[in-house]
Amino acid sequence: VCNTIIANASGSLLWHYNILRPLNDYEYKLIGTYPIDYNFQNNKPKYLIGMSVPPVMTAQIAKQVYEQWLSKI
Repeated sequence: VCNTIIANASGSLLWHYNILRPLNDYEYKLIGTYPIDYNFQNNKPKYLIGMSVPPVMTAQIAKQVYEQWLSKI
């Protein structure tokens, strides 16, 4: 389980759990449930991931809303 990713560029680096080093962009994409080949344009992945709701979590919430409410309409 990872701490919350904060979009603030000036602070709070996350550290690898087993190796003394900050996380890299690949690891941020994994934590944020973004596809590894997702194009962040010229933005830092840590910033955009910190400003967003994880796509996989959003998909699961949408699925439950549909199954529990919308499918019964």
